[in-house]
Amino acid sequence: MFEKVSFLFGNNDLLSFLLLILFFYFYPRIYIWQMVSKLETELVKLEEYSKEVQNEVTKKIKSTHKRKKVNIRMLKKRVGEFMDFFVVSPVDTDPYGILKKIEHITKISESRIERFLDRIGGTANRDEKKNIKYGLVGAMGVTMIYKIMRHYIELIKKTNNLQLAMVLQMMLPDILKTAKANVKATKAFLDGIPIGDGVGPLVAAKLKSKVGDEIERDVVVSAEKLGKKKVFVMKAKGKGAEISQAKMWHAIEKLVKKEKIKHIISIDASVKLEGEKTGSVAEGVGFVMSPHGVDRPFVEELATKHGIELDGVIIKMSDYEASIPMKKEIYDAVPAAIEKVRELVELSPHNRILVVGVGNTCGIGNSAKEVENLEKVLRPVWRKLKKEEEEEKKRKWSLLPA
Repeated sequence: MFEKVSFLFGNNDLLSFLLLILFFYFYPRIYIWQMVSKLETELVKLEEYSKEVQNEVTKKIKSTHKRKKVNIRMLKKRVGEFMDFFVVSPVDTDPYGILKKIEHITKISESRIERFLDRIGGTANRDEKKNIKYGLVGAMGVTMIYKIMRHYIELIKKTNNLQLAMVLQMMLPDILKTAKANVKATKAFLDGIPIGDGVGPLVAAKLKSKVGDEIERDVVVSAEKLGKKKVFVMKAKGKGAEISQAKMWHAIEKLVKKEKIKHIISIDASVKLEGEKTGSVAEGVGFVMSPHGVDRPFVEELATKHGIELDGVIIKMSDYEASIPMKKEIYDAVPAAIEKVRELVELSPHNRILVVGVGNTCGIGNSAKEVENLEKVLRPVWRKLKKEEEEEKKRKWSLLPA
């Protein structure tokens, strides 16, 4: 048989043909092996991130048990078990009423986390519990990223799927960046440090001369004078970490009905495009808030029903910058955002205006007086972030070929 093949191809041709077959058979397997090896190395890093944030949460919860002796092993076990906590999205086959369902599920999930913290949170006060709650949510995010990454690596090893390995390898830098942002966010929440997403509540706090009333649970509003107009300024109640998802729109609805609001100005962090400057401020039309959750659609429906004008002011940053401790460029953008709000108020044809600071209010008080020392708190954070950025630049330069 080989003689016949040799006759057809020649000795060299036959060898080349056999090598070609071996190449097509073994190369994909070698390539997959190399990629899986690299992915598993990064998986170890993700596992370390997961353990790190769980330890940070456990440490913080332990610190709230001031007089009571704590079983660390049991506490660690409970926190570890809670990493598998999940929320099932409601069925949306019939879109009618889906927002009400989401709001209901959101309230239940928040209540469940709060009950867990009440059981293990020691003597933590309101703000500490809020910070631990969001720290716990951040830790769950890191753990979930690790588990999903592990799932796909095991699937690649099981199926030898080259395409899946290539897709995962391409996505790896973004996955690691997201995990790192979650680690930093978790630590920021536990330490009560404002994150980039807190710029909306910070602008609102700077406009408030007093704390005001808690119009809805964890939502405060105060009547202020901006120029010649009466303005109501609203934000999630700080200094504990709080977004007030599924509560903000109820507070807005109450105020609209009570004070006959005809103009709503919202302030929030927004994702910048590549090439745009972090901390740049822009204005537009609409209620600026993440479409996730229920607040934005309900506010839009409320505005349509009552003929309320909607304006928005955004402070631009990347997803990563929104999750990590607030950068100096973002903090420095606050005066420009305040100026935009004042300008919109002055130009508004209405006299009953509501200003809403949207975002996580971790580390941010409820009035100008409560945030006047915030820069001092953030300075050490800025130094640390700058040092990390310089080290990252050096690392990238060292990887370039000589």
